[in-house]
Amino acid sequence: METFPFHTLSTSCRHGLPHANITTRLREAIANWNTHLQGIKDPDDVFRQERARISDTSKKRIEEFYLNTLRDNDNNNNNDNVALLLRTLLSDGQQMKELEMEHEVTRTKKQELQDEVAKSVGRRIVADVIDILGLSAEQHLMPAVPPPPEEATSTTKDHVDSASLPVPDDSDAPAATMGLTTRTRSYNNGRMAEPVRRWRHR
Repeated sequence: METFPFHTLSTSCRHGLPHANITTRLREAIANWNTHLQGIKDPDDVFRQERARISDTSKKRIEEFYLNTLRDNDNNNNNDNVALLLRTLLSDGQQMKELEMEHEVTRTKKQELQDEVAKSVGRRIVADVIDILGLSAEQHLMPAVPPPPEEATSTTKDHVDSASLPVPDDSDAPAATMGLTTRTRSYNNGRMAEPVRRWRHR
């Protein structure tokens, strides 16, 4: 698929004159985008157009044969014209068959190429908009990222709160120098006792 380079600078910019106003630059950019977008042909559309062209050619051959037959009463010429018509119609049919086979084989690849060209045009459009309106204006056009749901925030906060260490009851011990240790005692029968918490000074 043939592509062409973009030329998005305004006429005044190319000739070293002051920058054109935003409206003029947008109009020039839009005209440029439209030119390149029109050059992108969908493979299915191209196939249908070519098939219609072959079909129209066959119809014209039949119409010409009919008109010539009405004007010419020579049977020999008519026989020759019939043979010629049949050959040309068979050729049109063969061309139609080859077109369908070629489209079936190459359609996916042509679609991929078309998408790549369309993406290239899209990137050029974004770059032109940023160049004309400025990056800050482009950022205002982009949707804001939504904040996390309230439930997710609440769940995270509850998890952090539940993981916090309890405040010791011993008011005489300095809070900044105390650490919590836990020991587990077992009885002779193997049953586990409740953890015993002891406060130690560091």
